[in-house]
Amino acid sequence: MAHIGVLKALDEHGIHPTAVAGTSMGSIVGGLYATGYSVEQIEQIATEMNWKEAFSDNSPRSHSLFAYRQMDAGAPVDYRLRINRKGIALPRAALQGQHLTLILDEIFSPARDITDFDQLAVPYRAVAADLVTGEQVVLKSGRLSSAVRASMSIPGLLEPTIIDDKLLVDGGIANNVPIDALKDQQLDRLVVVDVGSPRWEKEDITSIGLVLAQLSALLVRNNSDQSLSRLQEQDIVIKPNLEGISSSDFSKAKQAIDAGYAAAIQVLGPAPARQQPLSDEPPAKLIAPLDTSPVIDEIVISNGGVVSDKVIRAMIRQQPGEPLDRATIRDDISHIYALDYHDSIRYQLKNVGGKNLLYIEAEERDTSNTFAQLGLQFSDDMKGNGTFGLFGSLRIAGLNSYGGTAAILANLGSRPMLEARFFQPVDHKLIFFVEPVAGYRADSIDLYLNNDIDDPAFATFRRTEVYGGIDAGAALFRQKGELRFGVQATGGDVETQVGVPFDIESYQDRYAFTRLSWDTYDNLAFPSKGIKAALEYQHHDPDFGADLEYDRQLTELGWATTLAGFSVVAEAYAAISDEEPGSEAIEPLGGFLRLSGLPPDSIWGNHSALGRLVVTRPLRHNLILPSSVQVYAGASYETGNVWLDRDDVDTSSLLSGGSLFLGTHTPLGPGYVSVGYTEGDHYSFNIYFGHVFR
Repeated sequence: MAHIGVLKALDEHGIHPTAVAGTSMGSIVGGLYATGYSVEQIEQIATEMNWKEAFSDNSPRSHSLFAYRQMDAGAPVDYRLRINRKGIALPRAALQGQHLTLILDEIFSPARDITDFDQLAVPYRAVAADLVTGEQVVLKSGRLSSAVRASMSIPGLLEPTIIDDKLLVDGGIANNVPIDALKDQQLDRLVVVDVGSPRWEKEDITSIGLVLAQLSALLVRNNSDQSLSRLQEQDIVIKPNLEGISSSDFSKAKQAIDAGYAAAIQVLGPAPARQQPLSDEPPAKLIAPLDTSPVIDEIVISNGGVVSDKVIRAMIRQQPGEPLDRATIRDDISHIYALDYHDSIRYQLKNVGGKNLLYIEAEERDTSNTFAQLGLQFSDDMKGNGTFGLFGSLRIAGLNSYGGTAAILANLGSRPMLEARFFQPVDHKLIFFVEPVAGYRADSIDLYLNNDIDDPAFATFRRTEVYGGIDAGAALFRQKGELRFGVQATGGDVETQVGVPFDIESYQDRYAFTRLSWDTYDNLAFPSKGIKAALEYQHHDPDFGADLEYDRQLTELGWATTLAGFSVVAEAYAAISDEEPGSEAIEPLGGFLRLSGLPPDSIWGNHSALGRLVVTRPLRHNLILPSSVQVYAGASYETGNVWLDRDDVDTSSLLSGGSLFLGTHTPLGPGYVSVGYTEGDHYSFNIYFGHVFR
């Protein structure tokens, strides 16, 4: 970013570069200047850009298929391990650079029809490095945004860019001060900006991260020194003082710009009064207006993924004969990328034979469409009461042109489960679907007289179930909601482990259901916006093969918003049957945010209700964890209960309480530490791993 400050000082001195070359961040700044942006516009782009979004590959959660979001609700971690026939398929970098590529495409769109960089407002060169040979590659033609993207592809962080069959990465490892990239321009003088990372002293190298940083700094510093040694007497070197500003600290863009300006003024002297420019060339002007919205004549799909072109086209709302709507295109591409079938998706405008063609370019995933997730689900009140589970899932996506997906979910622990499902869209708009499912689950249930956990349980039994079913339905409002119908069959066994034996040892349940759902929560660990709701009606009938006949209604309502820096989540849940159901309907309450003063899953009933108000706020500083780890402080108010008999359901018997907690994201999933209270003098200290808003 310091390059912008240098350009600002040059502009004030009436010095207008007649050619520019750049490496890494310098390639972006140089490319913008060569495209014809003013220094003020470049500074505005740098300081107002959402860099956090740029260096993230994640589409908003609500952009993925609704069915995928429900599969992921049980997965406590976000990261995925790609798997192919050789085993785990590790990516070449932490980020594909999906959002960054789209941003670069848009800010360089004025130059979309120029492939010879000498024809830009100012001749331009981007310098990258060949990852195979280590040699510098000077890019002077092609797609400008791709050249810039290649020049800043930091090894290990950003996926290398393939240009002319070469695997290109950040040019800093080969030539961080590319003074020879413009040798064909016959220039009189060079103005060189040296922003190479400083070398650390021995006493400062105290961690593996600093060792790696030192190796990178040495590599860059050495090639920079070699380049600087070839400068001529008339050339100018400007070296900003960037102490305390790392190359990835985009929040300090303004400080970096100011540092570049100060260093340039120190070399050039104070800006003079208005005078004749020192350069004969006038300032560059934008090649094309920024806000052009040409009418699209044709949309062309270039699809390297497994799903059909019809699926991609159906997700693009832009229509021929309409002006280009960039915001809509970005949103549509985000939805396509969330399908998780492609490494990158971008769009490009081309004028061919007088027609404006919109190309949607979907690049096939280079690793695999099969991935696994692992995580920990754990709850303990430090009194010997708790639940634990090691979660794992395997998903095989893109099994056919409509994106059929097989998934296996497993949990090993106190409540083991194994489930397999196959989600199959049946139309190219991915609206209608069928989904068969089969699984096994088990849990241990303690029953207390009047749910008084201070007395010993009068019975403890083990419930195991095998179930299967088939669902069909339709996604609603671009995957924000879903209407689902289905039938399910369950066979269960009950084994009394302690106390009064149960009258039944096995049971059969068959039911049909209808569920209307909505889910736009932005995340399931610390929601800050969105709505989550579900209304489900079940009819259990002996005519289907069930032991008992009854109707059951499940209601879930949730709303999350942000007020004055606080995230507020209000939720309510109820499961009520019109008659007395069997053992299959017994559900638990207790534990963190589920009547926090009670032990985890300590009270069980055929009917249940829970309401809670949860408020969280990110802490600016924490004294224990690294500063890069975001810690949240929170508080909750909760009320609810469970009942064995329908006649006992009454609001007067609701138990109230709350909790105070700290939470953060961990490699094993979201983790929380809390103290809780529930009416009846029940207190607890809880450690919890897993999603609590699923």
